[in-house]
Amino acid sequence: MQWGLDQWLITDAFLQEWRFWVAPLEGRANERKISRWDMPREPLFHLIPQAFNESGAREDDVAADLLAIYDTLTGARLAAELPQPTRDRRRRLRGFTTELSRVLYAAMEAGVLRFERHEVPWPFPEKEEKPEDRRDEAKKDEEETFLYKLRLHDGRYGRCSTLDYRLVLANGQVVTGTTDGTGLIEQRLPKREQTIHVKYAPPDLDHEIEREVIVLPETTTDADYIAHLRNMGFDRKDDHRAIIGFQAAHKELIITGTLDQKTKNAINAVVTGQLNSGIQG
Repeated sequence: MQWGLDQWLITDAFLQEWRFWVAPLEGRANERKISRWDMPREPLFHLIPQAFNESGAREDDVAADLLAIYDTLTGARLAAELPQPTRDRRRRLRGFTTELSRVLYAAMEAGVLRFERHEVPWPFPEKEEKPEDRRDEAKKDEEETFLYKLRLHDGRYGRCSTLDYRLVLANGQVVTGTTDGTGLIEQRLPKREQTIHVKYAPPDLDHEIEREVIVLPETTTDADYIAHLRNMGFDRKDDHRAIIGFQAAHKELIITGTLDQKTKNAINAVVTGQLNSGIQG
């Protein structure tokens, strides 16, 4: 939502409001440049994939605001020409996320584009605490957790060892860290199915990538195994190709294109961190 001249108020998927604004020229001269990795809880990490995917805009409100910011920074007219970005009949927004990320992050690092969490000013009305509220809080505190393991790979399924990463958890919390020597991330999570996002820059690429990860505390069905393959970066659209790609990466497996027991065992080994990943040949 346009909130003033060169200002926008954007609500993310977690119902948190963020205020973006373009700094005036006189306010930029003494601004210290900062890397995106040092920005505390920067919101573009989840706003951009919330609004866009590789096919185009996913929803109108946030996408329109991000396009308006892009136009202000570059002089383009995408927001005016596409007031409803999801109705992009000429497919101008296909594959646009890379360009959008490049421009917005560069502007943020240069101190041109700024942001802050928008908080409703005090005083808030006092909320009467009810007995069931306390029971709900107790349930949250007692929620069972487990140690989730995720291995990061480059484009050739090589291990991304000692690499910086960021996780956006299902509750919106952002966790930063560095993979171990085998490219493994370990993070304690609630013991339930959920979706998280991980962002990192593989050594073989000159830009960051983001992966959507389906967290499965237990692996019981074929669909669970396919979800693990997609989490590892194999084909996200074709299950058969994902299985073949995984089997080809492990010389002990026969390429059948089916989830035979040996393939399932190998997937389990990767998921639990018991098997070294990477192209084997």
